[in-house]
Amino acid sequence: MTRIFSVASATIGVLCMGLASIASAQQPPEPRPDGRRGPPPQAFIEACSGKSEGGTVSLTLPGRDGATREVSAKCQLHEGVLSARPERPAGTDGQRPPPPPAGT
Repeated sequence: MTRIFSVASATIGVLCMGLASIASAQQPPEPRPDGRRGPPPQAFIEACSGKSEGGTVSLTLPGRDGATREVSAKCQLHEGVLSARPERPAGTDGQRPPPPPAGT
């Protein structure tokens, strides 16, 4: 009886490990052609409430160090939803700015 229980436990363990490896090996969803990953954050939508497309707003966002930072944004229509789109710093060509130097 103990032997049957050991074999059953081992089989269940192997099955669980197999399922876990299959689940973790799945690829993330393909990015959309426009590069967006879903709807804009609610705060970005609320910032443009009562504004028109092209209007400017200021957002307070969390920074990397836990402090907040002010970001200028323009209200733009994205898939029928008016939301704030932060302006990129000049010279970044739409890329993220580099991370701050280590130790700062």
